[in-house]
Amino acid sequence: MSTTLSFDTFNDSLPPFNAEAEESILGGILLDENAIHRIKETLKPEHFYLDSHKTIYRACLKLADKDKKIQIPVVESYLRDNDLLSGIGGRNKIAALLDRTVSTVNIDGLSELVIDKAIRRGVIKIGSEIAKLGYSVNNEISEIMAALEKQTRSIIETSRYQTKEQAQRARHDQMLKDLTEINTTCGEPSYRFYKIKDLADKYEVSMKFLETLYLKSLASQCSKLLTYEELKEIAGGTIREWLLNGLVPKKSTICLVADGGVGKTKYAYSLAKLLIEGKPLGIFQPTGEKRKILFCQGDETELDMYQALETLGYSEGDVGKYVKICIGWTFENMPILIQELQDENFKPDFVVIDSLSSANRLSIFREGEMEYARPLLELAALATKYNCTFLVIHHTNKAGDTRGSTAIRNSVSEFWKLTQPTDSQSTKGDRILEIDKSRSRSCKKKYRLFFNSEDLSFSFLGEEIDQHSNNSESALKQKILGFFNTNRNKKYTALEVARELGTNYGHTRNSLSELKSDGLLSLILTPGKANQYFLSFEGGTAPTEKPVINVSPESLHNRGVQRNQQGVQHNQPPGAPGGCSAETTIYQDSASLHHLHPQNAIFSSPSTDFENKTSGGAVFSKSPELIKNNGSSAAPGAAPLDAGGAAPDERVNTQPRATNNTVENLCPRTGLPLPQPFEVKVESVLGTSICLVTPQKLRKKDGRMECRFEFEFANGATTKKSWALSKKEQATEIATKEINDRMKDAIKHSSRRYSVYQIVGEMLNPEEIWVEGCQCVEVPEHPVNSWWVFRTPAGDRIQVAGDNEFKLET
Repeated sequence: MSTTLSFDTFNDSLPPFNAEAEESILGGILLDENAIHRIKETLKPEHFYLDSHKTIYRACLKLADKDKKIQIPVVESYLRDNDLLSGIGGRNKIAALLDRTVSTVNIDGLSELVIDKAIRRGVIKIGSEIAKLGYSVNNEISEIMAALEKQTRSIIETSRYQTKEQAQRARHDQMLKDLTEINTTCGEPSYRFYKIKDLADKYEVSMKFLETLYLKSLASQCSKLLTYEELKEIAGGTIREWLLNGLVPKKSTICLVADGGVGKTKYAYSLAKLLIEGKPLGIFQPTGEKRKILFCQGDETELDMYQALETLGYSEGDVGKYVKICIGWTFENMPILIQELQDENFKPDFVVIDSLSSANRLSIFREGEMEYARPLLELAALATKYNCTFLVIHHTNKAGDTRGSTAIRNSVSEFWKLTQPTDSQSTKGDRILEIDKSRSRSCKKKYRLFFNSEDLSFSFLGEEIDQHSNNSESALKQKILGFFNTNRNKKYTALEVARELGTNYGHTRNSLSELKSDGLLSLILTPGKANQYFLSFEGGTAPTEKPVINVSPESLHNRGVQRNQQGVQHNQPPGAPGGCSAETTIYQDSASLHHLHPQNAIFSSPSTDFENKTSGGAVFSKSPELIKNNGSSAAPGAAPLDAGGAAPDERVNTQPRATNNTVENLCPRTGLPLPQPFEVKVESVLGTSICLVTPQKLRKKDGRMECRFEFEFANGATTKKSWALSKKEQATEIATKEINDRMKDAIKHSSRRYSVYQIVGEMLNPEEIWVEGCQCVEVPEHPVNSWWVFRTPAGDRIQVAGDNEFKLET
């Protein structure tokens, strides 16, 4: 089937236009001086077909811009002053326009019609010019195609009803769309550079302008303005997700900074293997296993990387199935990374980039410039979009600070420092990991690791603490983490945890709060209810290894630190007399694990029994006779204390523990023992509220006891206050009154609804019902009011005498 080309022309046809519509618009403007403000942003003088109409409309626009009224005398005066009146047909033309107009109701629709005709005339004009290009024999075909693209783009990219602002926005959006597509899909750096140059020529801008535009688009991502309720809906029901609780959050960017030779790359390899195997790093518990890892290596050669991974045991089992590697990677290969993130068959959970300097080696910016950190902003956007975490390795300078500008630290959500301590208590295998910055947990905490240079493994030794820290609190945290580790995905309140472990409620609540702050436990916040804590695990079998909370120089010594005077030298080679290298003898706990399972010793937590008694722990004593020399105490014949400071058979109201001496339960002024802390519980329709009353000291001026009151109300709120008392009964009265006052306000909260008991019907035939959906509007205020007053959904007011006659719905 052949196609016959037609060369027919339309020279005998008039261009598309509508003179009546143009006249009606101009007449409407003269009839209603406000009408021009409805159309002036979209309708332009060039949209009119007749020159006289263009002149009149342009005069009206000039007057409107000067805030002058659009009236016939004013328009005539402007045209006359500019020698334009005779050219349009004189005063009769303007009068005729007004005579042909009845209303301005449809002026918007008429404006669209005029614009429509103008666009069609533009198409005809471009078509004529294209035809001339086709007949041209003096131009190269490439020149003809470029001219053709330029001619058609102006009419295609411009919307029919755009204002100038809208046209600029459309051009900006299209330019950014083209630029983003090139940067994210073109994997070949040279070809990408060529395409960006071509894009710059197309939009008649410089490549530097496009680079800056792309950077600004990454740095200025902002949501629409949200109300508090919208924010609550978006974020209130979400729980922070982790790959490794307290250390590696999901959807984040991490920068690991260290000096050369410290082992930062080996630490990243070890951390990745840990995520694949679903094993903990000490207190940092995994939330799943079989995590997929992508290594973007720019520092090490293929041989160096293979040897390191082989030494760490990446060839064992199915570990290698969850790893992909790219050698010689730079940020110029970002499109390749994006393709891997989009691959449904292998979507990495954890991406390691080694290092920032090598990945940025082709950058046109220097380390000290803000733009040098631009790729980190790109990674942050990719982390959110593809639900993965990036670990970027970076170097320190000679002074030990981070190389480059502060923009590097500001562009990531987590910033870690790995250093080698130089104090006398540390060995050459010791490493300190500091959480310098975090948007997911508390900052500035340090953790001691041990690096074994033989098998490249890291052992977790614990959190760095000072010698004055509370060992009993650490033991309680260990016990809590052990409990949640064996009860994955189960949710508990602070009171439930205290009952399960037989520990003091106040101390348990404080420890839970600190663990949540460190990211070691997850928290569910529900308005009106007690906070719930849990430790998540996504499928499979959760690990059961017990965590180690902290380590101090003294505890290191007690756990088997072997010093040089015992015959072990730091420069001893493996297998030298003495049994093993220095690294494997410094800490006997971790060393034994290396000898037994060297292939699995990526992160080996020193063994810790959660049920061990706390060394130096103590409970509050009722009399000086119960205070022992070692700082612990118990009643004669009582059951032995566990790490929580309570006998195994005690479940509620166990006594709080002191630190490692008896100072805490002694009055700081007199040195005499203080009374034991006790709890006050008050039940309400919202649940149980608890107040922990802790004596602090005996005052000299009046003999009163200063006490700290720690409240946890049934609606989840907490507070602390202090009072000076003369009797224990006063504490109970104060705590009860404070709780009751708070609960009355909480019960009246506008968000809560209740079912209220009522008796209806005849006196001889009463009927008991529960009226649902009621809101409490008044509470008893003795002696003025003794009733609980509610408003029903229908607007009626009902009342009851006791709080047992209504119950909470929501």
